[in-house]
Amino acid sequence: MIHTVFDNYILNNIYYIRKELSEKDIGKLQEKALTILLDYNASIVDNIITTSHGLKQTENGYLLDYEMLIPVDCEIPDKNGFLFEQHRNLGCVVKLRYEGYLHNTEAFISEAVSFLAEKNISTMPPVYSSVTIHTPSKSHDISATVDFLIPIQYNCMRL
Repeated sequence: MIHTVFDNYILNNIYYIRKELSEKDIGKLQEKALTILLDYNASIVDNIITTSHGLKQTENGYLLDYEMLIPVDCEIPDKNGFLFEQHRNLGCVVKLRYEGYLHNTEAFISEAVSFLAEKNISTMPPVYSSVTIHTPSKSHDISATVDFLIPIQYNCMRL
């Protein structure tokens, strides 16, 4: 398992939003973000990072408490619920990297939980992730690199 420990994991120039929305509306939110970035001639400089903070049942179904962090190359004015933050410190995190087919991520997550338990590491929500999709193979399995950023209790250097 590929892992890296960061005492202070700091994201710079983050354009972000945290919003309750249905799963089907996530794509619309991402499109809105890209439109705003184009309007301000901003570029995405790294993978978009996402997390969910919870799930709420409503009369019309479930709403996801969703957060999207977009690393950009310049400051962008707050717009349509999106905010700009020059520095976001996620604190002490362990970054776990999965490389392979997306349908195998469950096994990786199980392995990651065992790894953290063996090291006696206490995690804290939320878990952030970023995904890089690679070209699908002939078998239609989607190959990807997934980075999980998992906040952990302060004494993180013992990993």
